[in-house]
Amino acid sequence: FRQILARDPNYRPALVSLRNLDRATANWARAGEWQKRILKLPNPGEDEYSAMGEIQLRTGQYTDAAYSFAKALEHDPYSYSAHRNLGEIYPRAGAWTPWPSSSGTATPRAGGSSSTTARARARPGWGRSR
Repeated sequence: FRQILARDPNYRPALVSLRNLDRATANWARAGEWQKRILKLPNPGEDEYSAMGEIQLRTGQYTDAAYSFAKALEHDPYSYSAHRNLGEIYPRAGAWTPWPSSSGTATPRAGGSSSTTARARARPGWGRSR
């Protein structure tokens, strides 16, 4: 691959292969460098942004990872990997607090607030009988 990149430094298949090799060997820093080069090429797609987000997630760059996954969702709003990995950011970043359920066991809720309460705040008068 290095010979190919010496001839054409922007040859996407070679850059993707080197990135995948470093991802497979858990060399996240070097995989991130390859991915940055891939994102500078014309027309990056959902896969490229999702891969960058995964690399940033693995290296603890949670804010950057959320941005990358959001960019992936701009390209493909139904991207399973982007949605799944966005959900991984909250427990890894420590922003996931348990919410007590009626059975006495803890049920995880992001941010520690009830979704019903959040909807009620967003729509005053929601949920009230008339």
